[in-house]
Amino acid sequence: MHRFFTCGIRQLLPAIILTAALVFSAGCSLPTKSAVDGPDLNVDTNELSFGESLTEYTFLISNNGTGSLEWTVFVANNVPWCIVEPGSGSGESTITVTVDRTQMLRPGDYTTVITVNSNGGNHELNVYAISSSGIIIIDTPLPE
Repeated sequence: MHRFFTCGIRQLLPAIILTAALVFSAGCSLPTKSAVDGPDLNVDTNELSFGESLTEYTFLISNNGTGSLEWTVFVANNVPWCIVEPGSGSGESTITVTVDRTQMLRPGDYTTVITVNSNGGNHELNVYAISSSGIIIIDTPLPE
């Protein structure tokens, strides 16, 4: 036959306080939230909005975890008007994104996605730009 004891928190509180005092006086500490085990990708923005005139933005890649963070950056569909440098690396780095407006062949809104892939997770940034001019190509034969 098993016997179970019941008691209220008021009866246990002195024992809990005494145990905590003994633990801390012995130089022990309570566990705390530790860093992520392994690399943990952090990108400092989710969006880059170039509007009608800006041509360059930067964003920061960093590691919130432990160990070495290895990463690559690429632009969806390799759109020619959005350029990222550097395209790969390790550890913390500033990435420069340049909009080449000469590659925007028609007036209007341009969007793409920049993806950062790493051994500590992945991140996507939405990129927006507006072209108000564009380039007009006229393909007509010259008179003879």
